Amino acid sequence: MEEIIIMWASTDWKDYELLDCGRGEKLERWGKYTLVRPDPQAIWNTPRRHPGWKNYDARYARSRTGGGQWVKKELPQRWQVQYKALTFNIKPMNFKHTGLFPEQAANWDFAMEQIRQAGRPISVLNLFAYTGAASIACAAAGASVCHVDAAKGMVSWARENAKSSGLESAPIRWIVDDCAKFVEREIRRGRRYDAVIMDPPSYGRGPSGEIWKLEENLYPFVELVSGVLSDRPLFFLINSYTTGLAPSVLTYILETLLTPRYGGQTASQELGLPVRENGLILPCGASGRWTTGTQSGQYTMPNDPIIKAEHLIFCYPDEPAGHPPVLDDISLEIEAGSFVAILGHNGSGKSTFAKHINALLTPTAGKLWVDGLDTGDPENLLNIRGKVGMVFQNPDNQIVASVVEEDVAFGPENLGVPPAEIRQRVDQALKMVGMYDLREHSPHLLSGGQKQRVAIAGIIAMMPRCIVLDEATAMLDPVGRRETVETIRTLNEQYGITVLLITHHMDEAAQAQRLIVMAGGHIIDDGPPAQVFQHVDTLRSAGLAVPETVALLYALKQEGFDVPLDAISDEACAQVLADLLTRPTHLGGE
Repeated sequence: MEEIIIMWASTDWKDYELLDCGRGEKLERWGKYTLVRPDPQAIWNTPRRHPGWKNYDARYARSRTGGGQWVKKELPQRWQVQYKALTFNIKPMNFKHTGLFPEQAANWDFAMEQIRQAGRPISVLNLFAYTGAASIACAAAGASVCHVDAAKGMVSWARENAKSSGLESAPIRWIVDDCAKFVEREIRRGRRYDAVIMDPPSYGRGPSGEIWKLEENLYPFVELVSGVLSDRPLFFLINSYTTGLAPSVLTYILETLLTPRYGGQTASQELGLPVRENGLILPCGASGRWTTGTQSGQYTMPNDPIIKAEHLIFCYPDEPAGHPPVLDDISLEIEAGSFVAILGHNGSGKSTFAKHINALLTPTAGKLWVDGLDTGDPENLLNIRGKVGMVFQNPDNQIVASVVEEDVAFGPENLGVPPAEIRQRVDQALKMVGMYDLREHSPHLLSGGQKQRVAIAGIIAMMPRCIVLDEATAMLDPVGRRETVETIRTLNEQYGITVLLITHHMDEAAQAQRLIVMAGGHIIDDGPPAQVFQHVDTLRSAGLAVPETVALLYALKQEGFDVPLDAISDEACAQVLADLLTRPTHLGGE
């Protein structure tokens, strides 16, 4: 079976709907009006069963000599549609356009989330900005925006949209100018922006008659625009409607121009609109998104706490009076995008703490927040569980379907995700954990490690910001353990998902960025693994072992040898031993 292409689909519209498409046209609902417009991607000859094909309000009819015109039945000159809190003015124009590209809603959401999560003032430069939907979305999220377009009429229309959205006083600069000339002047002025959005045309002419071809001019133009980025850029978004330009081209451009200078990562995909008639997705162009944060819908700036506990106390209600709390005055913060391991002997409270993060348990006293949401507030329950996914010891207890892809789809289906988006999420999640090729297999025929990866994919498909793995490798063989740990490291490093690994395996804990040690309901140590593992006596007092490398070096140190205890890996330990053996003081038998 050919691999299904993942798209960024705009699925949250209420006032817009792609009802059907085919034979070079698409049938759309814009508010209460139904339009038929040409679409070159809709090449299939499918039956036109939807009644809107005969009962439309207006149709754009192509002329054999080029161009075309609107054939109107009942249609005002303009009307409004809403997307979430944004309001846009729709006006049927020449060349089939309406003044809005609804598929871009996926990018509006992306930009708004980036801005809201940044935790600082953000300035956005929107080039070839058209009627200003992206500008207005960014302003609504709290950014200051510079909106640039060469067409005076489009800029006026954009100002109307801002006013309709209640953002006429928002910090938006409205500029009528050639985009390249404007950028050159901004560079000379020393102006800098934290984010750039651009939707360059496939073909056009500059102010002096020079010809613009996207295939020839996009790379040098992006190179030019990169000169206005600030020292702490947030994102760079490129849209393309040029037929034949693969999304991977956008990735290549952004990765070669931005990543070497700023780091970060790029994700590029087709944009699409769900088709109501059949649940498929109509491709509508491509976008490339470079960010300094993370990918796959998790847009988190580093150093923001996603989990925060203050004086957390928990007692099980059936415990006798005077029994010590299971969690006793826990206070900590866990940064978004981090990889944290929690170690502890049985009864230490680590699993109980994990269940608090998903609000399976709530504090007896104190507070715990997940992404700013109080876990003690019942109204936050569903939202929190959408942000935090739990993976438990036995993957068989989390697998509910007889086919891998159906099992992964179970969570999104229960969340009410539209079918087209479920397909997208399932495929993406399975690819992220390396199980896409086995998507049609029975889970019960898989190895333990593969089952656990399917369970993790089921959590990913619900698009959490954080995954908590509670002894998720305890029942696996060494190969399965290695596969699972490699998977969660990939999720953290490549996709920026916050990972909390509850484990008793020292080799797993050593791979985390941060190690928290619990005993008797308290945190007794907290820091990087190389630091925590040096506290051998503390760990042993809590009934915990240390990595074999550390145990060896600790024994040598007890015998008077001057060796470090932070050589956790086999390679580092071997180097320490080699250095020890070659020291002059040990060559003569001293």
